[in-house]
Amino acid sequence: MLLFSNAFAQEAGVGLEYPVIVKKHIDSLESLLEKTEEDTTQVVLLNLISRQYRVIDEYQSFIKALEALEKAEKLSYWKGMAESYMNLGFINNEQGLYDQAIEMYQKGLEIGKKHNIIKAQTYCLNGIGIISWEKQDYKQALYFFEECRKVQEKLNLEKELGVTYNNIGLINNHLSQHDEALKYLFKAKAIREKYKENERNIATFNNIGIAYLGKKQYKEALENSLQSLKLAKTFYQKRRIKEATITLSEIYEGMEDYQSAYRYLQEHRIILDSISKQDKASIIAEINRKKDIEQKESQISILRQNNQLRNVIYGIITLALIGVIGFILWRSKRKQQFYKVLLQKNEEISNQKGIIEQQNAELLALNDNLEKIVEERTKKLFESNLKLQNVNNELDTYVYRFAHDFRSPLSTMMGLSNLGKMESPKDSLKDIFDKIHFTLEQMDSLLRKLSGLYQIAHQDVVYTNFSLPNLCEKIIRYLAERLHVKMNDIHFTYQGNEEIEGDKAIIEITLENIIENSIIFSSKKLIQINVDVFIERKGIVHIRITDAGIGIKPHYKDRIFEMFFRGDEGSKGNGLGLHVVQKAVDKMRGEILLESEPDQFTAIELILPIHTKE
Repeated sequence: MLLFSNAFAQEAGVGLEYPVIVKKHIDSLESLLEKTEEDTTQVVLLNLISRQYRVIDEYQSFIKALEALEKAEKLSYWKGMAESYMNLGFINNEQGLYDQAIEMYQKGLEIGKKHNIIKAQTYCLNGIGIISWEKQDYKQALYFFEECRKVQEKLNLEKELGVTYNNIGLINNHLSQHDEALKYLFKAKAIREKYKENERNIATFNNIGIAYLGKKQYKEALENSLQSLKLAKTFYQKRRIKEATITLSEIYEGMEDYQSAYRYLQEHRIILDSISKQDKASIIAEINRKKDIEQKESQISILRQNNQLRNVIYGIITLALIGVIGFILWRSKRKQQFYKVLLQKNEEISNQKGIIEQQNAELLALNDNLEKIVEERTKKLFESNLKLQNVNNELDTYVYRFAHDFRSPLSTMMGLSNLGKMESPKDSLKDIFDKIHFTLEQMDSLLRKLSGLYQIAHQDVVYTNFSLPNLCEKIIRYLAERLHVKMNDIHFTYQGNEEIEGDKAIIEITLENIIENSIIFSSKKLIQINVDVFIERKGIVHIRITDAGIGIKPHYKDRIFEMFFRGDEGSKGNGLGLHVVQKAVDKMRGEILLESEPDQFTAIELILPIHTKE
């Protein structure tokens, strides 16, 4: 028997390196905790440390979970509170304290439902189901596992479904519904293998072994339970070793290999004793720790009381001595001290008067000098600003003249490229002319936008009456011709007020750039452009342009109004369109609202201070 015990001790040591790894991980987390000042991050780290301690010290796991809960409650940090209740539920369940475990899980479940924390809901439902199973209330256990499964399947939480499928299989094993159990257990095994959760697969392999044992398919049962035992020893999971060894003993008994059955039964008894000793050691350590704390508190309390009493006595004696000495000196030196103080005050006042007069003279001189310096620098700054403003105006004029004058020869070149395409009989030459024409169109578009920017910057807002639908149709006809799109391929709708009073030129520039993007970035053959207009109140109009294009990726939404920004290298735009829109809306003292979903739609809403016909 002694030889067998030593042999088992060596075999059980296969996974002893895993606790060392866990301890290193705990040390790393605690080092990070000491450096962290943010309270919510401290709660997260304490819960992580609690989960790591489950492997090597359940008492420390319990203490860390309580510490995390206390911090989370002070911060009203609901997610941290839910995590702490989950950890406390697990630890109490492992210790066999089922009522306390259910209480913790129920609190975590309430927080999860109230604040929509899905992980807390599923974890706590599973935890209550496991306790119901351990209390042999299989019907109740199956109810909680099925409730958990519904939540996870609805939200497509595949990784978490592995736990629930395993637990449903476990219950079906107890109900002797082994085929149903295997259906769920194989699902759990597949998910855990997909996410490489070998530690969680320990229980699944053993449950599969139990199902095959129930069907008397001993070969398959033996294969899965041996795999469970191997993993349990690797990860130093004593309770999983306990479960796997008793299952293997029953399998060998069914196979009538009584020697192997006896060997695994002995192994099961040894690991059971080890778990029992560990639990007793934790209880004894806790009792001793409490005694030490109580003893230290008592000693500190006595010392504090003695120190307070000593301080009171010293204080009374000191006050008495001071009173006596003060009374004696007061009568003999009162007049002498009074005259001495009075002379000192007079001397101080005289000295301070001289200092103040000197400082006033210095301040007057400094003030005169400072005024001259400020006047000179103000003059220089004004001259510099004036020069800078002239340079900016000259630069804007240059850009505008360049854009305006360059468009004339550019239009001639575009006409010549079209003529070249019509006159050339060869496809290769047509392709060349097509590329030349496309490049010229891009240049023309860029120059139009630069001209628009100049017009927006230097033109005052002028209100006129005009028809907004007619303006939109004019813009669409122009863009369809320039972008080579058939009018039949554009579905345009307009709803709301038709005639408004506003700056027609600036609004035309704004709508042209928005609708151009709608056509360029359309993902469908039938381009959908919807314009909705409504008056919020007098002087405020909303113009909403919606398309069914490729949409805008979320991480680009904050940058699309920047000059020359393009979402990807394959973009056909020049990165100026929405920048022009932003400048135009700013000119009219309006606002822009943007909504977009990738591959669904883009909606740009203009909120403009404008007049209606009414």
